[in-house]
Amino acid sequence: MNLALYKASLKSHSKGLSLYLSSIIIYMIGLFLVFPSVSKSNGISDLMKSLPPGLMKSLGIEGDMANLNDYLNINFFNSLFLYILMAYCIMTTIKLVTRPLDRTSLVYYLSSPVSKSKVLFTQFLVFFTGLLSICLITVLSGILGAKVLLGKYTFDVKVFSLINLNIFFIFLLIGAICFFIATVANTESVAMSVSAGVVIGDYAIDITKKLSTQLDWLRYVDIFELYQPEKITKGTFPLFSTSLLLLIVSGILCLVSIWIFKNKDLNL
Repeated sequence: MNLALYKASLKSHSKGLSLYLSSIIIYMIGLFLVFPSVSKSNGISDLMKSLPPGLMKSLGIEGDMANLNDYLNINFFNSLFLYILMAYCIMTTIKLVTRPLDRTSLVYYLSSPVSKSKVLFTQFLVFFTGLLSICLITVLSGILGAKVLLGKYTFDVKVFSLINLNIFFIFLLIGAICFFIATVANTESVAMSVSAGVVIGDYAIDITKKLSTQLDWLRYVDIFELYQPEKITKGTFPLFSTSLLLLIVSGILCLVSIWIFKNKDLNL
């Protein structure tokens, strides 16, 4: 890693990261503020019961809306939080990897005192730092928000934190995939299209496969199959082994991306 490059990239990355963090905090505060009225509403519970089980499962609408943890699973972890992290993975890898490749040349890298391998590894660490910051701020915001705004309601901090841990490792892998695509692609537009297609397409597969048991075979090509907030809540999910697997695969993809970038022919 090159410390000077890390600091410079992190500084240029901080504005966008602040936007992601602000969106999460504001949305979470809004959810906490409306929870008391939602938890007492029979209309929402009746509406949920009227939906087909397959549709509810595909949309992540499982649990009791009167339970704070289930409420957050339905309205945060299975919705906006995933979309924000998808956008973060795609846009950040484009900014850190493909955009410099698209706008610089071989002459720049030959004259730079930092090797191409160190450049990409440093950029991956910047992505890692941002992702870790998002998940940590989410945990802290959730714990503080629940305590300050909803102190009289039961809130399982351990379950909330473990779900965030599961999400962190899943999006670490998704980010590693986007980094791999960014190093292979020759232009920013190609990297953007392919990364968005892979990430959004995989999420669409995850939703589709839950609509019918006949589509269960799709889980073998679905990264989000490893995202199981309901099972984590029940304590039936092998979180440690799953996280270790995701970490190993992410590390392998990172090393492959560095090797590709190191041997990549750049424009003069």
